Amino acid sequence: MRTPSPSSFPSRTTAFVVATDAAGQQRSCTGFLYGPRSLATSAHCLLSESGWNSDFEIFPAVDGGASPFGRCGWVKASVHPQFSADRSTRFDLGALQLDCSVGDPIGWLRPGSSLDPLPVGEGLASTGYPLDKFPSFMWTARGSVTSVSEDTVAYDLDTAEGQSGSPVVANSDPTTAIAVHSSGFAAFNAGTSLVPAQSERLLRWSETLPAAEAVTPFGSS
Repeated sequence: MRTPSPSSFPSRTTAFVVATDAAGQQRSCTGFLYGPRSLATSAHCLLSESGWNSDFEIFPAVDGGASPFGRCGWVKASVHPQFSADRSTRFDLGALQLDCSVGDPIGWLRPGSSLDPLPVGEGLASTGYPLDKFPSFMWTARGSVTSVSEDTVAYDLDTAEGQSGSPVVANSDPTTAIAVHSSGFAAFNAGTSLVPAQSERLLRWSETLPAAEAVTPFGSS
């Protein structure tokens, strides 16, 4: 369904992300703020099969023609090293460091930190920008957990291309991202779980970009 109040918290922490791939084609994904200048998204939104994407533009809470919090550029991008090695969907996690502190006025989501897996049937929601709808309009899907593995959570949320990088939250705590939506299949959709190790990685990325994980150290666009 269309997100009823895109500029209210926590919906406004979701951002429309536009980039240019290595072939010169414009692409779009979703991301979410998890710090004043930090945006989590899927690794494949940053590093596509043709190489690193570039020219990232981030529009928090945009909804059609309305961009209440303006536009941010980017300073650095990072992806999980396992994804850069073999494009494993289990580690489809990335982040952008922004060139503005838009999170200060609008807030951000906490990355999940629980060691306990979500129970099957737990109610979930995910807000993003599906391309089968009007581009740059914010939509929220609702459903529940169907299965959980060590690094991923599967669910019956109705998702589409463009929603990669969307935060997945439990209905009981919509301010904590428990997964980053990454993929869709015929029988189910899934996201990379923000287990403690992945949440800690995101937090490290928000402070610095370790050389071992900076596959390509980007400069400001």
